[in-house]
Amino acid sequence: MAEIILQVGFMEMLAIPLGRQRRLDVLAAMARQAEWLSTDDVLLAAALLDHASRSHVDGREIPVEQVAEIKSRYIEKLLADADPDVARILAEAWAVRERPAVVH
Repeated sequence: MAEIILQVGFMEMLAIPLGRQRRLDVLAAMARQAEWLSTDDVLLAAALLDHASRSHVDGREIPVEQVAEIKSRYIEKLLADADPDVARILAEAWAVRERPAVVH
């Protein structure tokens, strides 16, 4: 149920341009969801939130065909001039997913 709520909530967030701090908060929350979101999912979310905010478009209206292009441009932008906060969140997301499972 939490997965469905987050997905629906995320899609609604794409409808409004979020400020930088709010986008970082959303990404950090998603990064902690290791049980059902991959690092790639968090990266895609970052790209879509950034695109919706910068373009002032309803992100829910982005054609599926354009999503890969948006993600690719976002990765290029990160590699050229990484936002230290986004880079930290992505690194944390990766680290959470790489931890060995705890066996009781």
